Amino acid sequence: MIGEDDGTGVRRGAESEGRKSANDQLSDFLQEDVRRFIEVAVRRYGSYAPRQLLTLKPLLEESWTEVERLFDEARGMIANLSLAELRAHGLDGAQLRLKMRGVRTFLPQAISRLESEGVRLEEAPRKGIRAFFSSFSRKALAKVVKGAAGAINIVLGSLGSLLPPVAGAISELKGFIEWSAEVTAAGGT
Repeated sequence: MIGEDDGTGVRRGAESEGRKSANDQLSDFLQEDVRRFIEVAVRRYGSYAPRQLLTLKPLLEESWTEVERLFDEARGMIANLSLAELRAHGLDGAQLRLKMRGVRTFLPQAISRLESEGVRLEEAPRKGIRAFFSSFSRKALAKVVKGAAGAINIVLGSLGSLLPPVAGAISELKGFIEWSAEVTAAGGT
C-alpha cells in the first residue's frame, strides 16, 4: 500500500523527499533504539546481573556517562557514509530493512520488561525462600536482556567496521551488559 510504514520508519511508495535515507534510518536506530536499550539496561543492572557483579554498577553507570556522548559523534559519522559503503556492509535496501525489522520486533518488549520487572527484581531478596522464587524471574529477565543485546549486534556488527565509536566503546559497553545477563541466564545468580 502506498505510504504504508514498512517497520523501519520508511514509507513504502512515498516520494523520495518523504523517505528516510539509510543514513537517517541507521542514525535513528542508534539514537533511539540502541541508546535507549543501554540506558535502561544500565539503570536496571541489579535486576539481571549476577550477584558477584552487582558492586560494578557504579562503574557501569560511570562508563555509560562516558559512552553516551559518543552517540552524537556517531550520528555525524553516519551522515557522512556513502551509499556504497552502506551497501558493502548490508546496510541498505532489503538487508537493512530485514535487520531493523528483526531487531525492532523484539527490542521494545525487552525494554518494557526491563523497566517494569526490573524495579521489582532489584528490590527482591537475595536470600531465603523468596529469593529462590525471584531467581527464576531474574534468569528469565536476563535471557530477555541477552536476547535484546544479541539482536542489536545484527546492526552494530555491520556498523562496527564503519564507525570506530560503535565498534569501540558503544559496542563494548553493550557487550558487558550482554555478558552479565548471559552469566545470570546460565545460572550464575
